[in-house]
Amino acid sequence: MELTYHLEPKADESPLGYYRRLAGANGLRNWRELASLAKASPSRTGLLSRPEHIAAMYNLPSEWTTAITQREESLKALRSLHRGHHDAVCPRCLSEDMYLRIGWEHGYVTACATHRTLLVERCPACDTFLSIHRERIEQCDCGQDLSSIPAVPAPSVHLWLSSLLLPGDDAPPGDLPDLRGTPSAELAELVRTLCLHFDPAAEPPRRNSANPGSVREALEFLAPLETLLAEWPVSYEQHVRTRIAAGPADARTLKTLLGPWFRHLLAVASTGALRSFLSPVIRIAAAEFDGVIGMEDAGNWDDLRYVRLKDAAKHGQMTVPTLRRAIAARQIEHRSRRFGTKGTVYEVLRTDLERIVEARRGWTTEAEACRSLGVSPKVLTNMVAAGLVDADYDWVKDVFKGGPFRAGAIADVQATLMTNLAETPTAGERIGFADLTSRRLGDNTAIQALMRAIQSGEVVAQGPADRVGKLQYPLAEVRRFFGTPLLEAGLSVSQLAKLTGWKHESIDHWIETGLLESHPIVLRGQPCRVVMPAQLLAFNRTYMPVSDLARLVGGRSSFMAKRLAHIGVIAGKATSSGTQRGMLVRLSDVAELAMRTANLGVLAVRDGRAGRRRKPK
Repeated sequence: MELTYHLEPKADESPLGYYRRLAGANGLRNWRELASLAKASPSRTGLLSRPEHIAAMYNLPSEWTTAITQREESLKALRSLHRGHHDAVCPRCLSEDMYLRIGWEHGYVTACATHRTLLVERCPACDTFLSIHRERIEQCDCGQDLSSIPAVPAPSVHLWLSSLLLPGDDAPPGDLPDLRGTPSAELAELVRTLCLHFDPAAEPPRRNSANPGSVREALEFLAPLETLLAEWPVSYEQHVRTRIAAGPADARTLKTLLGPWFRHLLAVASTGALRSFLSPVIRIAAAEFDGVIGMEDAGNWDDLRYVRLKDAAKHGQMTVPTLRRAIAARQIEHRSRRFGTKGTVYEVLRTDLERIVEARRGWTTEAEACRSLGVSPKVLTNMVAAGLVDADYDWVKDVFKGGPFRAGAIADVQATLMTNLAETPTAGERIGFADLTSRRLGDNTAIQALMRAIQSGEVVAQGPADRVGKLQYPLAEVRRFFGTPLLEAGLSVSQLAKLTGWKHESIDHWIETGLLESHPIVLRGQPCRVVMPAQLLAFNRTYMPVSDLARLVGGRSSFMAKRLAHIGVIAGKATSSGTQRGMLVRLSDVAELAMRTANLGVLAVRDGRAGRRRKPK
């Protein structure tokens, strides 16, 4: 069927109101006839649930019918707050533009914020509700012109509420709460709570009593708002005080004291603009109720003067014993409150807690410092020992410290090290700052000396990095602070023993007695002694091991020591078997003995093992 007039939906037009306007413009009796001619069910659901079918039957753009169906879905979301059995209209709006607004179907919308008048739902001529089945929108079934009906001025509270529920309407009037942007469902739930539980002494009413079916019933249900919002926020705060005073005398918590009213308010007004209705409750209760408020975990810190000890510790990222020490030291004010039947709970002053939290922010833990610098705890420990960073490892005893390191000190050393860069990077092997560990380099004392040199700029990084641990330094410059270069220039005890054939114990004995000079170093975390060539040369020019002399003549060192006892043998290290290792003779004594023997013309050495005399070669 082709319609004579195709009317485009208005931006805020009612879904059913659009089809009613379309039916009237095309000479149909009502919207039900429009549905029947389209071979759809003559019901609201049948007409509004099939947008493609209606568009095809009447050759309407599918965008129009789809948009209308989407609006109907938004009305269904109102559930019991959808006023769809009769019309409520603003006569002046109809006189300006003859169509039904979608916002007029909300159960809590009682006024037109544009013209500041109450909506009309009854015909003044026949005193009947304005039927949704009447033939023409602008007229009652009795013929009364609805656009000429005199309007009644609306109270400011109803204008405020209707303007918030109607899309695109004027801003809330006067000094009432500005709740613009609040979802209509949340606002309706707040209104339901405030009005349904207005009288604290009355029995809890039925939930369906919050679903007015007409404008008159809505005005009666919403009447408490005029009392609560008369002088915002004074009247509302007085209402809160009345509820607190009327609560059970044995109540230990705020939820028990204020009952369902507070629980519903807490569910809907914890966040957003609606919080302005919850904040006065918490603030007043904190001052006038001798019990547990219990709102710390709901994010209402700004409304609380005191907070529970457990929640305060969690908020400040500290332990309960730490706060108890602060209380004992009178660093933070506290009080006790009733809890349960006989118990008590301790609360601390929120402003004192915030002062402590702010002070603790200036300190950082070891883990945070390592993460910021990009180093391991061992490297950080060496930085502390080297004086690059100050640390207070007794910080747990001070409630004002959140860790052993000042955050500013970590930032300062990071800035210093990351600005000490080489103007022209050099080639060669490099080592990262994070690798300056005793496991790799050995001596912690040398590592700390190197770190001080890096801080002073004596050793500079070869390029920028995003963290201190990634800074790279020339390995050649680093080595001069450690024993590795010294070891490369000399011989360790093990290397010397392998090269000369001397016993390790003998070399240790000579070094310990000062006969053989050496340099002590730390290699891979272990102490080590290095003998330089000059030191070995000085030893060889002064002493000769008895074992070497015995080896030259094919004898034993013990026999040789006895034969040379008269010239003076330097004792070695005694073993568990009673022998000695590392016996020495001075080369000067050996030379003197050789000269005396040469003067006699005989130089004989007896071989104790063979039992015969032989001439040395």
